[in-house]
Amino acid sequence: MKNRKFYQVLSVLVELLLAVIVADLAESILELLFPGEKFYILSLLMGILCFIYRCIFAGPRIMRESIYIERRLYTEGQTEVVMSELERILVRQYNRKSFSGKLDVQFFENNNYKPFIKDNFFNLCLLMELYLSNGKKDKAVQIIEQIHTSNGFQSMRSNDGPRFVKKKIAVFYIAALELYIELADMEKADFYLSEAKPYLECFKNSKISDIGAIICLTHIKYQFLKGNYTQALQWVNQYDFPKNNKNIMANKYEILSFLYYVLGSQEESDKYLGMAEENCMNQWAKDKLRKDYEDMKNKHSLNCERKISYEE
Repeated sequence: MKNRKFYQVLSVLVELLLAVIVADLAESILELLFPGEKFYILSLLMGILCFIYRCIFAGPRIMRESIYIERRLYTEGQTEVVMSELERILVRQYNRKSFSGKLDVQFFENNNYKPFIKDNFFNLCLLMELYLSNGKKDKAVQIIEQIHTSNGFQSMRSNDGPRFVKKKIAVFYIAALELYIELADMEKADFYLSEAKPYLECFKNSKISDIGAIICLTHIKYQFLKGNYTQALQWVNQYDFPKNNKNIMANKYEILSFLYYVLGSQEESDKYLGMAEENCMNQWAKDKLRKDYEDMKNKHSLNCERKISYEE
């Protein structure tokens, strides 16, 4: 809810800025056409009309689409149906702004996500998560790598921008780390973590937003992947996670369940697995929780067998 209000305020500020630019541009053009005359009232009226039009038709529509996807993720989970719907929304939003040509959903078959980076950054990161959840790992990797190598992202990194720009960068790095932790690609995870540190540190201890908790969970998963179970357990127990966010709490209890399992405490593992399931927002999340738990157990057993074989 806090994030939604933030983007609503930001959206209004952007529309106001656009209206000022339109008014100034109108004034400049009219003065060129009619030298010596001033058109303050007319240009101001054009700016006001631009603001009203954008607020009625453009901004609310984008907000409604974002809320629509958010609601479906809450009720249905990261399903393939929601993934396809987000692809259609990205295409519609691009086509409403584009004058050079129109796209359709078949465009995603080309694994080209560059047209969406500038204006649909957050939805593109969300699409990456949906691809990953639905087994489209190559597509998820393509999104992360194309964002990372884009001129717009590199420009954001090279400038000391305001806090909301740093938050945008932090969101990208969280998505990248989640991807490569899920893929167990330590080389890529280490690479992105080294770049991400200055941005993640800005929000890690934030009490204003849930982003701090998400960053800590990402670091904990990273330590789990490296086999630093005691360190990961220490971190997860010392951080005060927001209890009103069921998704974050489900993730916290899930990692606790994993940690206690590999540390040999089955009873604690089962307890936290049950608590994670209680915080799952839909059946899809419950099914994924159980699948991830079984996958973790299988990987841990395989690693133990390899270790015994190596020692023998």
